[in-house]
Amino acid sequence: MGNPELKNIYTAKHGEQPKASWTAKVLIDKILENPLPQEANSFEQDFMNAIVENSVLTRLSDDATESCDKGHDMEPIYSAELMKSAKDGNFPFGTLEEISSVGTVQKSGDDKYIKTSVDRIIGAATADGEDTTRELHLLEFKARVKVATEQVEHKRIAQLRRKRMMSEDSIYVQEMDANHRYSHLGIASPDERIQALHHAFVFGKDSCVHAVGNTKNLLSVCKMNFPPELLAAYKRTLKLIYDSGLDIFYREDGEDDISASNEEMARIEKAVKKYEKTYIDMYCFKFNYLLWRDLTDDVNLPMPPLLQLLPYALAWWNANKPIGDTITKMLWNMMYYTPISNPQAVLVKRLAHQLTTYTCHRLFQ
Repeated sequence: MGNPELKNIYTAKHGEQPKASWTAKVLIDKILENPLPQEANSFEQDFMNAIVENSVLTRLSDDATESCDKGHDMEPIYSAELMKSAKDGNFPFGTLEEISSVGTVQKSGDDKYIKTSVDRIIGAATADGEDTTRELHLLEFKARVKVATEQVEHKRIAQLRRKRMMSEDSIYVQEMDANHRYSHLGIASPDERIQALHHAFVFGKDSCVHAVGNTKNLLSVCKMNFPPELLAAYKRTLKLIYDSGLDIFYREDGEDDISASNEEMARIEKAVKKYEKTYIDMYCFKFNYLLWRDLTDDVNLPMPPLLQLLPYALAWWNANKPIGDTITKMLWNMMYYTPISNPQAVLVKRLAHQLTTYTCHRLFQ
């Protein structure tokens, strides 16, 4: 007789016992025959799956974390290089006056669910005769910190120079529209092009400056302009996404629980079940949602920086953990004798001092 587990799988699928003469190979072939039809997901279900999947940020690998940290560290260096370039008269977008950093920004009006975070904002002045106009430009930095990614950038820049869209002695790319035939060379990555478009849409601008550098200096700076029809199409796309499931989490009566119909809640539960072994369960999903609602108040303002958030139980433990460490240090540095001087007695004494703090910590969990 074949494997008992295969037998159970066959029985569960076909509702009958397999023949005693079937080998394990035959059982596997029978199980794979006429596979059960898979339930087709709707667009709304697929979108809810994406919401749940992205409701928890998975940990980056050590290599990716190091690259991200290095990229953040390079941002002020890139900004200083732009200021120096402007002082030398090489800034093509006006007279650069300042470069500022901003936090998360949400779009005004009825589209408050749309938010973004741009790396820097440039304040530049342009003169038309005696009149001077001050304009803000959005600036997104990208750092290529690995040898392979930097080589790709050098190849892209070489192509731009061959097409005379970037001079040999400058880091600035010729200003271009998003529908330009070589716009894919201005911003090569599709994800980064979408990000630049998103920045422009949220800020109500029609352009974004995209700057790429390595671990030492900037390699290229491109101002990408987005035509009105592209911005309008992007707005319609975001509205479709919002109406397909994101609106559930912005309803005014969702402060104490997720405000959803039976059909909508079924989609949420199905999505959570899909990722519960890898990412999240329903309890954590609801907890994260209610935490977000509370932090962003009734108007769903952008989430404050996560570095400013510390769970209460963790903060309490951080404040009280040194008590146990201090007692351990005292025991090492003081003449301390227990009534029974064997190692077990000393260990019990230490645990007795730390037991209360540890118990309270577990109760908070």
